[in-house]
Amino acid sequence: MRLLTPNLVRITILCLTFLLVHGVYAQNLVPNPSFEENTGFPNDFAQWDLVNGWTNINGIPGFSAATPDYYHAQATSSFLTFPNTLGGTLA
Repeated sequence: MRLLTPNLVRITILCLTFLLVHGVYAQNLVPNPSFEENTGFPNDFAQWDLVNGWTNINGIPGFSAATPDYYHAQATSSFLTFPNTLGGTLA
């Protein structure tokens, strides 16, 4: 006599999976993803040190070999404000 039928095994696996997944919560691995927390507004390129939780590509503040630029509506440079940036117009 078989105690575990294929249907019973499937139902058991389904229930266990539901119980295990139900207790899992999402986590945000990106610090300050919306750039709302900052210590100031940019006035030049490569000023990632002004955004809390973010650094330039190699971690040296103000190093501009690679320029992932920080744009903000209240920037003091006309190249870094919205909607007209040095790279183009944002819609």
